[in-house]
Amino acid sequence: MSDLLRDIGLKIKELRTARNVSQQELAEYMNISPNTVSRWETNVYRPAIDDLSKLADYFGVSISTFFPNRPLSPDIEDLVDVAHRLDDEELKEVLRYAYYRLATAHSQKA
Repeated sequence: MSDLLRDIGLKIKELRTARNVSQQELAEYMNISPNTVSRWETNVYRPAIDDLSKLADYFGVSISTFFPNRPLSPDIEDLVDVAHRLDDEELKEVLRYAYYRLATAHSQKA
């Protein structure tokens, strides 16, 4: 088990128990099974980035809360927050633009 996966699982459980939220309640909000919440907390399953974003919204914390040893810059946190609110087509457009910017930045340095 990776340290990151363990840290994420521990943080989910810590946030849930600190707010007296059952696995069932959290699962209903997330539209998943309580078993999935349990498996996140015991490091059997890894939550997707969309899951972490939804968890962050639910608990009223930054997504970087799940990555304590890997802090995200405020700009990256903002980008993740905005990306979470886009529909699929809008997100694809943002990704295409990001890849375009990355490619043109590297070609200008060559």
